[in-house]
Amino acid sequence: MLRRDCGSGPVSSSGDHEYYISTPPFSASHFASEVHEKEDVDAPAVKQEDEGKDEKPEIKEELRKGPKRESTRKAQPFEKVEKNEDGTLVGNSSTLSCKSDGDDVVELLINPIHGKSNSRDASQEHVASTPIMGHRPPKRRRLIAEILIPTWAQLQDYKKNLKKLEDMNNPNVQKVQDMEFDLDTVMSRLRPIGLEIFPIDLPPDVLEFTVSRKFMSTTYGGNSQATFPTIKPQHLARHGLENWAYLHPKYQPFAPEIPGAPGLFICCAHTKDYSNIKRVLTRIKSNQWLPVGDYKFDKSVRPFLTVAEWARQKDVVRKTWAREMCRKKWGIAVLVRILGRKRFGREPTEAEQADIRTRKLYKNAVNPQEVEKAYLTGKEKMGVWTLKCVDYDKSFQQELCDTFPGWIPPAPQNNKKKKARKTGMKKRTATATTAQPHTRGRKRKLPESDVSESDSPISDEEGEADEEAVESSEDEEMRWVLHRNRSTKSRPIIL
Repeated sequence: MLRRDCGSGPVSSSGDHEYYISTPPFSASHFASEVHEKEDVDAPAVKQEDEGKDEKPEIKEELRKGPKRESTRKAQPFEKVEKNEDGTLVGNSSTLSCKSDGDDVVELLINPIHGKSNSRDASQEHVASTPIMGHRPPKRRRLIAEILIPTWAQLQDYKKNLKKLEDMNNPNVQKVQDMEFDLDTVMSRLRPIGLEIFPIDLPPDVLEFTVSRKFMSTTYGGNSQATFPTIKPQHLARHGLENWAYLHPKYQPFAPEIPGAPGLFICCAHTKDYSNIKRVLTRIKSNQWLPVGDYKFDKSVRPFLTVAEWARQKDVVRKTWAREMCRKKWGIAVLVRILGRKRFGREPTEAEQADIRTRKLYKNAVNPQEVEKAYLTGKEKMGVWTLKCVDYDKSFQQELCDTFPGWIPPAPQNNKKKKARKTGMKKRTATATTAQPHTRGRKRKLPESDVSESDSPISDEEGEADEEAVESSEDEEMRWVLHRNRSTKSRPIIL
């Protein structure tokens, strides 16, 4: 026979196991009223020994023990909770608390639907729905966003570096739009090598003197289209100058544009080695190449564009690079590797890549979307090399200023294909007059001038210049004559 009161009132016993529980907290005045209600129901009335004494001695006792915590919530009357044979308690409250003889707080959680409850030790698990008596409810956690603001010195340093980059731009350089990477990608690789321009003591007219690519190929040797041409022994024995690099801003948007300025070299594959000191010339305009100095090619701190950096570029920049790789010869190596993965389901070997390249299976087999996806997934990586000027040959620049003005280009070869490139529309007209008369029922044969310049072979160093070959800047662009079908009596054109 057990009877326990979770409040501070008296505890009485009866024949059954019963619990009288009150929902905390409550005031002292309400406690006194509830005690009298329980005494009237469960125990006989206690006679007062002295009528002169106070009618409610329990209130004094409670006040003497200490003030109780006031609550704005309306106190609930006592509720009778019965204990079943299986040890569970039956009631209507959602959360009940009581204090046992061992001063361990026990929570009585009652299911409001089934009326059953389970008791748990409050020291082990806390119920967030209703706080324990005398304990503060947990506060809601606040999320604070922190923003890293650069210091004044860092901001000034950033502005200074940005000003240096602007001073390196040459307004006369013709570039292709939507090929340049974002500023953070460029600055993170140029800052370690320094943004200072190599000092060169030459007059501006000599320093900014440009030459044609045809003149350089004829006088110093090398292919007129390759980025890194190989000099023949007879030319090398005459002048002793090798390790040339011709950078086209159309495919190298971060090449040095003024003599002595640092730059970046972008390549489709990050595995090829370019580490060496090279004599660099940058294309300014058609038939104008500017010698910028002797540059040291080194791998950047980040030797290739990461997946995050490639994804951070503008969508039009990624699409432009992917489209140019599918069109130009310097992207053949990327197309071969992508096609090899599609065919074999793995990385192709060197022999398999050579077979695809020899048989030219890559043509029209890979689209720009597949190229862009290969870089987004990390299967292909774009290599980045830093270019730092270490020397400038003043005598070589002065020699160019003296010899190029009096240079006479060699006569063109008697080749129909090369004549068609340089004559353009006149060649088309001359061919039409000398062609055989048109016969009915036979398709007219197109002249040989229709061969595109980009489809022509790249000379004897195709193996080295596959990835870096660029279009020749000396030949003017051809003006194509569109063929228009004429209306006939039997086959009229209906608009």
